[in-house]
Amino acid sequence: MEEVKLIGSKRSLFCTRVEWALKLKGVEYEYLEEDLRNKSPILLKYNPILKKVPVFLHLDKPIAESLVILEYIDEVWKENPLLPQHPYERAKARFWAKFVDEKVLMGSFEACKAQGEGKEKLIESAQESLGFLEKEIEGKKYFGGESIGYLDLAVGWIPIWLDVMEEIGEMKLIQPDKFPCLYQWSKNFLTDNRVVEELAPSRESLLEYFHASIAYLRSLEANKSLSGGQASLLCGFSLPINLGYTNFTTVFEILNKINQWFDLEVEITETRNNMEELKLIGSKKSLFCTRIEWALKLKGVEYEYLEEDLGNKSPILLKYNPVHKKVPVLLHLGKPIAESLVILEYMDEVWKENPLLPQHPYERAKARFWAKFADDKVLMGSFEACKAQGEGKEKLIESVQEALGFLEKEIKGKKYFGGESIGYLDLALGWIHLYLDVWGEVGEMKLFQEEKFPCLHQWSKTFLMENPFVGEFSPSRETLVELYSTYIAYLRSLEANK
Repeated sequence: MEEVKLIGSKRSLFCTRVEWALKLKGVEYEYLEEDLRNKSPILLKYNPILKKVPVFLHLDKPIAESLVILEYIDEVWKENPLLPQHPYERAKARFWAKFVDEKVLMGSFEACKAQGEGKEKLIESAQESLGFLEKEIEGKKYFGGESIGYLDLAVGWIPIWLDVMEEIGEMKLIQPDKFPCLYQWSKNFLTDNRVVEELAPSRESLLEYFHASIAYLRSLEANKSLSGGQASLLCGFSLPINLGYTNFTTVFEILNKINQWFDLEVEITETRNNMEELKLIGSKKSLFCTRIEWALKLKGVEYEYLEEDLGNKSPILLKYNPVHKKVPVLLHLGKPIAESLVILEYMDEVWKENPLLPQHPYERAKARFWAKFADDKVLMGSFEACKAQGEGKEKLIESVQEALGFLEKEIKGKKYFGGESIGYLDLALGWIHLYLDVWGEVGEMKLFQEEKFPCLHQWSKTFLMENPFVGEFSPSRETLVELYSTYIAYLRSLEANK
């Protein structure tokens, strides 16, 4: 029997997802319960970066991040597949899983925590997000069809954890008359699958845990112990949903970062040929769009580029991304795919030439982990440090440099993150040298010194100098300095006037 262990917490919905998947796959494993207030040596050994659960150990190799773990399990144990077979359906499942974590879960928790002014708006926002899931599940027993799949496991916390959040937050988010399809799915998920309730924590234990956590967060806000009153900016504190959440909504509304969307009304077509219709709706100033252009060039795929004026959004963007109206959107045979990292995986599955992701499941899992880590910790953190003034700026800089230090260790001894040729992770991190340089100038700070990060600097030089298309499709430094100088000044003026 293969050695399989799961380091987790019974109250964490992210750990429960993984246990559900292991049971569905029929994989035997050893479960190690973690005390998150007194973290064990084994957790700190196998997840020194995030220091959070779940951590999945397979033959003593660690994989972190619950959605990354689910994909790894599906690739290693083929029985009872979780992800759909078709690349487009897989892309949709990945997109919706990310959407659920970033919009439904975070939104519901923020609504639960809120009191007084603003609570109703947060409830409305969470319900709007639930409305998109309602449309996605309509007419289906499960999100994947007739049997439980990846997306069902990702969304499976809703009938259990959301009910608890509703009681503690004294609110109602998911009424049967408003979300009948989601409500029916919840019943199917709970009653038709014995392992679901068997592995879920009791309602009583969750109520006790959330009561204490919400009371603590509210007391912090009442005492104005946090900068700007944002309890979600707590350093080192694990929310009861065990999610390191940082509130960057304002910043990334304008940077076009979070939660790209599918147009659900586009008919799915199976036709493929060598002259496929391929379009990219993008902005030359967006690092997320640049990633996609680099990948298209690497793959040798011809495409039509549609430059988007984000100050005056076009009918085609509003048609294919009607909710958040953001770029990039890749249109393949009229089918939209959004979210840059999801697009990269879709492209790699459809066009096999010059593979981006590694062949081995563990190496693929690592690449997915580091790409998410770089977006969450390096990119978001760098921008916040650039924007910050006065107290707190140095701490933000230190946090970013700590994150860069982990990437420095990962690239050490390699030409590229994937080995001897450019891959998925190189494309995901390709923004670092140019954008950190620009943000360093605009924010009057030093983030990316060569003496501190020699291996990352050498990788950046190799990435740029040995691949002409990298510079060809990157915006000019002058353009970015002008853009971010204006934008940072605008954000600072907003904060000064609060």
